[in-house]
Amino acid sequence: HINYLNTHKDVKIKWISDLYCDKMEDWIKKAGIENKTKNHMDIINDPEVDVVVICSPTDTHVDIIKEACAKGKHIFCEKPISLSIDEAKIALEAVKQSNVKLQMGFNRRFDKNFKELRDILNKGELGNIQTLRITSRDPEPPPV
Repeated sequence: HINYLNTHKDVKIKWISDLYCDKMEDWIKKAGIENKTKNHMDIINDPEVDVVVICSPTDTHVDIIKEACAKGKHIFCEKPISLSIDEAKIALEAVKQSNVKLQMGFNRRFDKNFKELRDILNKGELGNIQTLRITSRDPEPPPV
């Protein structure tokens, strides 16, 4: 988030919703975020909010996407939409019906190792690569 704000001066993050936002006071202040809440609907119901960013557990994505669509909010969501194809289709239908924009995030775009590999490939240092197959795991397990 901080990196994004450094490169997009015209964007303001008004809210953060997190079940543990009380433990993040210093970070929230440093980021210049005005409001915090444990209930994401406070953000979705705010008429000044144009876009919601969904970075919650996968099993919450579909419901939050549908709620954002109902209020006409554009959406940036971490992947995947759902672990269920049928649920993902429901979310995509809500997006289609509401005419909002949905963008899915893929965190590896910002991974330093993938960026380095991209730079090497773009420079042609490995020759003319026709196919690249990468198998990757997170560098560490998620927190308990």
